[in-house]
Amino acid sequence: MAIRTLRLKLAKVLKLKASKAEVGEMRLWLVLPDTSLSEIRPERETDDLAWWGVEDGSEIVVSVSSAS
Repeated sequence: MAIRTLRLKLAKVLKLKASKAEVGEMRLWLVLPDTSLSEIRPERETDDLAWWGVEDGSEIVVSVSSAS
């Protein structure tokens, strides 16, 4: 699955409007085995989750900034 697809699925689950602007304000970080974070940048949205090492049980931190 591509990062973009994950972003859109998260937007749906979080009941966000799937506008490009709002989904673009979503930031994702992958929690690494040593508990450090690696940001998954929007410009890498065509990369597959497997390329990032995301598998069953992986933890991802999501942040959505409000427009207000």
